[in-house]
Parts: sequence; C-alpha cells; structure tokens
Amino acid sequence: MELSKKEQREWAKAELGKLWEIREEGKWASYQIKKLEREMGPRELSGSSLSGEGGGGYQAPTIEQLNKLQELYDQLEEYKQRSIELELHTLRIIDKIDDGILRVILKRVYISGQRLRHMYKSITPSYQTVKGWHSQALEEFYRKANEI
Repeated sequence: MELSKKEQREWAKAELGKLWEIREEGKWASYQIKKLEREMGPRELSGSSLSGEGGGGYQAPTIEQLNKLQELYDQLEEYKQRSIELELHTLRIIDKIDDGILRVILKRVYISGQRLRHMYKSITPSYQTVKGWHSQALEEFYRKANEI
C-alpha cells in the first residue's frame, strides 16, 4: 500500500530525526562526563606533598567514579560511531536525489542542523518557497530510501 505524501514526509522526518537524536545523546554523555570530572576534583595533585601527607584537600577519585567515567566514555564513543554511520547512510540517500536544491535543503537542515527559517535567504527570498521545497525534499528522501 502506497503512503500518502503526508505520511511519506512524516516517515522521512522520523528517519532524518534519528541523527539529531543520536547527537543529542552524545551531548548528554559529554555533559555527564564533564559533571563527573568536576565532582572528582582537579586532575593534578596541586598542593599535595610527595609523601601524600597534607596538602590541598584533594581526594582521589573512587573506583565507582572511575568505572562510571569509563562507562560514559564508552557510551560517548558508541554515540559518535553510530552518528557517523547514520550520517553516511543518510548522505548516501540524499545524494540519490536528482534536484540539487532539495539535496542542499536536506543537508543543511538534517546534517548541518540549520533551521529553515535561518537559512532560506541564502537560497531564495521566500520562506514559503523553501518550506514547499522542504516538503518535496522529504518526499524524495522517502522515495530514494525505499527504492528497491
């Protein structure tokens, strides 16, 4: 059964939105890493004596903190890898689209993260025109992604 144009656009937005979601997960992991590193204290032992006595109030990170930090670094690496793979897959589909304007719109919005409202003037003076092209681009993305 053939999807309506509206359903094709919704499908394409959902597929293209996956890249944004993975990137957001990576940002969250980066934030959690920075937060945990702040909780663990300074990286160097400033003010500590070589004998380990006295000094700047530094407390070594716990095993739990180090394990959590490693887990977060592993998650971040996984998000980066998934993001790269999905971006390449998405670009392969976008590059199948014949119309250059439609390709540019999809790449700017879904790969570069630009908003239509902020980028349309570099393509045409009419925001409504770019919105129409964006709809066409989503329909083309659906067709190209589902070619057999």
